[in-house]
Amino acid sequence: LGVGFLIPEVAPKSLLGYWNGRNECCSNLAMAIAPLIFSAIYDEVGNVRGKEMLLATSAVSLAAVVAYYPLIPLLPKKEAPKTLEVKSLEHYEQLSDTEWSIVPLEIVDQVQLQQMQAGKAPRM
Repeated sequence: LGVGFLIPEVAPKSLLGYWNGRNECCSNLAMAIAPLIFSAIYDEVGNVRGKEMLLATSAVSLAAVVAYYPLIPLLPKKEAPKTLEVKSLEHYEQLSDTEWSIVPLEIVDQVQLQQMQAGKAPRM
């Protein structure tokens, strides 16, 4: 599970599908093998309450935390948000439909608010 959060941050965009596929392959393989291993533990011990199973699954979870903890500093840092500059309302009214479709949604929201304040119909 933990690697599912790491792959999109670290893998190159061109190989993202490849690494996600490898992750799914390993995850499915582990899900197929885990019941076989845990059933052997459960049958050997014979405890009806299943404390040993709880301890076994807790040990696996602890091993995962220990394995992934050193990877946390390797995650790339989040980029600072860009400040978007809103130009005059007339500038956006003169844009073609294709150019308007490229304008970021944050600016579109501010422009439509300006249009409503000016009593104009918002552009769709």
